[in-house]
Amino acid sequence: MGERLLLTREEGGKTLELYQSTDQNLEVFVDGMHGSMVASGVIKLNWFTRRFDSSEEVEKRDLVCQTTMSLETFFNIADYFSKHAEKIKADLASDKEEGKG
Repeated sequence: MGERLLLTREEGGKTLELYQSTDQNLEVFVDGMHGSMVASGVIKLNWFTRRFDSSEEVEKRDLVCQTTMSLETFFNIADYFSKHAEKIKADLASDKEEGKG
């Protein structure tokens, strides 16, 4: 199995290295999340895409993948998304004010 180093950063006195397999690409496009289940300190999330044959009356969705993680990991990811979403919004607003967007 081959791999390549994507990212290295320092955090909490430790070096973190993120690798990607060169044997497969795990990138998945999603339109949203449809439901979740929490049990025994674990959460399962259902990710979907919208089908092209949807109508105004019925939106058809296909399950793309399910992710399962500890609640601690879920809360860390939620915090990460929240912080980065605010930065991206601020950057977009700045670009718009400068006439870039």
